[in-house]
Amino acid sequence: MLTARQEHIEANISCVCFVRDRIWLSKANGVISIRDIATGREFAHFLPVDFATTPNVMTMYYDEERDRVWMGTRDGCLSAYDAQTANLLHSTSTYPDLKKRQMIP
Repeated sequence: MLTARQEHIEANISCVCFVRDRIWLSKANGVISIRDIATGREFAHFLPVDFATTPNVMTMYYDEERDRVWMGTRDGCLSAYDAQTANLLHSTSTYPDLKKRQMIP
């Protein structure tokens, strides 16, 4: 696991995905943080799925053609998010009771 330490960011990071002028960071606690690359300013953060255990994002991929961020978790979930809004577009899981992600207030 990598640790990112910059003026604006200090967190345990498990996965990173560059999306135009933003960076999607998966933190060790399962929270996804979307930040401006130049300033580190956070635009949004959310939990990608609602499991009893913390979802660990293993991989993220930016599909530039479709403008989607694909995310795979250790808990067996594959999800697609709109890269502009971070809205969940599609999710599939090996767990039948998968719920949509929860926005963090």
